[in-house]
Amino acid sequence: MKLDSFFSKNGSALFRQLAEDVVPLMGLWAERTITALTEQERNAVGYRDLYTEEDNLPTWHHPRSNAAERINAFLFLQEFTGEQKYFDYAVRYADIMSNDTEKGIYRGKYEEGHGLVWYWRDSGTYMTNYTMRIPCGMLALYKKTGNELYKEMSLLSGEALTGFQCETGILKEGWYPPEVDQDIAGQYVTEYKINSRIGFAVDAFARLAKFTGNAKYFDAMEKLCDGMRAIMYEDGSLPSDIYIHTLKAYDKSRKGHFMNYVINGIGNALEIFPENKKLRLLGQRLGEYLNNCTKQSWGSFYGNIYELSSKEPGVWQSSSADASGGLVKTGKVLGRDDFVDSAMLLAVNAMLRVIDSPENIDFHGALPLWAAPADLKYPQIGGYFHYYSLLGIEAILALLNS
Repeated sequence: MKLDSFFSKNGSALFRQLAEDVVPLMGLWAERTITALTEQERNAVGYRDLYTEEDNLPTWHHPRSNAAERINAFLFLQEFTGEQKYFDYAVRYADIMSNDTEKGIYRGKYEEGHGLVWYWRDSGTYMTNYTMRIPCGMLALYKKTGNELYKEMSLLSGEALTGFQCETGILKEGWYPPEVDQDIAGQYVTEYKINSRIGFAVDAFARLAKFTGNAKYFDAMEKLCDGMRAIMYEDGSLPSDIYIHTLKAYDKSRKGHFMNYVINGIGNALEIFPENKKLRLLGQRLGEYLNNCTKQSWGSFYGNIYELSSKEPGVWQSSSADASGGLVKTGKVLGRDDFVDSAMLLAVNAMLRVIDSPENIDFHGALPLWAAPADLKYPQIGGYFHYYSLLGIEAILALLNS
């Protein structure tokens, strides 16, 4: 790709320098998600994830978030900083998810749930939109270690994902054992809807198609592309939640958080199958919508909106660059310099907002969720946004160095 975008021509050196300064700082907060655990917790659970404010005091939550993108982010931190500890953290997390057959990757007495991932709300449910992240992390670690366990977990999760795909191409929300309280579990797992971030599963299907050579994964990827294209609005955006059998909108609002997931999955899949017409069309349409959002708000909106206006995205503007990896990878394949510009803008905005506060170890190196947090003393932090912003920076650096 010929880089003719503004940032790539004028800001590549600045971007690299900013990354040199900020990525190690972000690594410190990523490490803190482990060291915040008690010694007893460290031996039994993964990472603390969401950092919120309760009674004006910071509180760590959700130690079983089971978000496998951490594996990829820690591998990037190890490569970028040269520090072995980050590789060890990636292995540790993968081992905890793999070896906990109940609250990690399920391998209990009910075969229909095998390969699905425990949902962080501790409701007794297992969700496809968490399972879809397993192959990306586990296959990367398998290629570095040769540990067959990681390959096994990737293939098991792939089987679960294909098994839960409907004729429409969209996947079911998930599953829960029959002994679980249905009133509680039914709040998260239904037989009729799912949120649109399930589109990220094109990543899992693409990786498994290449890794195994099994055509069923390639077919599942294209089938999911068809389903996502069918639910897409005319402007390229996606409804927040959809009926899985009719492809009608269950929640007609657009949620930036979910669309950012989808563009990341598309970008990753396009790296594997760059000529695939269905991926290219989906990436072009969604990328154009997210590109327009960035132009209007100079940021990435997180929450739910009903229409894109010059005012509304700013209300939901986050500090996150979680869409930047998908935008830059999609832009590279499609030759869209404007996508690359938006990706770099999001990443620069995020890096400039990373908290540099060594006197407060719980916030040092964190990325605040909101660009203008209501409480500067205890800003809200989200682990997902932190890790996908790191992966976005990694993707941009890869393009600049290519």
